[in-house]
Amino acid sequence: MRHQHIVFDLDGTLIDTENAVLRSWQLTASDFGLMRTAEQCRGALGVSNETGLERLGITDDGSFMRRWVEHYAKLAPSTHWFEGAEKMLDDLSGAGFTLGIVTSRDALEMDRFFSQYDLPSRFGTIVIADDTPLRCKPLPDPLLLYCERTGTSPRNCIYIGDAPGDAEAARSAGMDFALVDFSASHAPCAEVVSFFQSPAALKRYLLEA
Repeated sequence: MRHQHIVFDLDGTLIDTENAVLRSWQLTASDFGLMRTAEQCRGALGVSNETGLERLGITDDGSFMRRWVEHYAKLAPSTHWFEGAEKMLDDLSGAGFTLGIVTSRDALEMDRFFSQYDLPSRFGTIVIADDTPLRCKPLPDPLLLYCERTGTSPRNCIYIGDAPGDAEAARSAGMDFALVDFSASHAPCAEVVSFFQSPAALKRYLLEA
């Protein structure tokens, strides 16, 4: 196998969180007296909170993150695996790949938003934001930490994500990268060759690589 380790981003890559995220941004903007459409909030997807705040014109008084988390926690039950994602993971694991996660979510968010997915049962190593404080994606540190924890080399890994920051982190870490757009809601990164719109297509590529 070209890649022994297949490492996944979480939001927008394996789990469809887009509507919950957009709605959370809308509700939080409203808390700050700003009315924003879902399309306007789309600019906050796949970027840092600081960039999202700037794009939506929100001036944080220190309460943004608390407000956003509370809104999202109420919407988290509406999130779900992308169709075919669980079968893809089962088939890849059965084929002998080692599966991992590198996400920018912190421990609180993982517990409040994703506990229903029982991620540790599928992924042997999960790197979260708290593991590399102040050094999250698009910096390569989280991916390099994954390699350190698993005793592998970046050249034995491929990172799967849905945002430019994922591609940048993989490139800086020396990992191969594949972009997914399972929600068919955004254009591929210009520098990415591999672009997949379904878990089945991604699985075929990974099995044949």
